[in-house]
Formats: sequence, C-alpha cells, structure tokens
Amino acid sequence: MPGPFLIYAAQETATRRQPSLFEHDPVHWPNTEPILTDFLTRLAAINKDPATNGQFEILADDNHFQAYWRSNQRSLAGFFNVRGASATMSVDLPDGTYINLLDDQPVRALEGNLDLPQEPVIVAI
Repeated sequence: MPGPFLIYAAQETATRRQPSLFEHDPVHWPNTEPILTDFLTRLAAINKDPATNGQFEILADDNHFQAYWRSNQRSLAGFFNVRGASATMSVDLPDGTYINLLDDQPVRALEGNLDLPQEPVIVAI
C-alpha cells in the first residue's frame, strides 16, 4: 500500500513503557533490544519493491487473508493468518517452493494450497 509506515518512540524495540505524546520523552537506547529491527528493515524493503506500485488486491475470510501486488515487472503475494494457528489455505500460486521475504524460510504451494504458519508470509511470484 502506498505511503510510509509509522514507528513512534522506539516501537521497533518492543519497549513496554508507554511514551508521552505531548512531553519531551527521549528513548534510552542502551536499555533497549532492537528485536523488531530486522523485521521492520525487511518490511521497508518490501514497501520499496516495484510490485507495490502495481495493482493491489485483497481476498479474505474469517481465518486469514491474502494480498496480491501485481505489476508488469514483478508480483508479490502476502498470506496472513488472523486466528493465530497454523492452517492450510487456498492460494493463487503455481506449485513450487517460495522464500518468505520476512524470514527467509521456505513455504510450499501445492495444488492451489499453502500450509500457512502463524507468522505472516510474503513471497515474490
């Protein structure tokens, strides 16, 4: 989707304290662990992918949703589990093994189905 995503007051560190919106509230970086930094770096790279400038489509049901970004240069597909449990979902992908751009783990599409983990999956197609 077009536009930047917003990270506020060191959210990438998954800090548990609530930042102030109206007062000066510096982040104490030595006390943080940037546990989401790699994930957010990958999301930023995906956001800059030429496919995200193409046609965008969402398909959803009660358990998961799919997002497709299609362009003449390249396409991406995202699969998102909203129930918090692994599932098999019907997908519009050719059979094959794909690499999840979020964690470099392989995911396999077979006969129009994908074994979806609990975590999000975004692949190049």
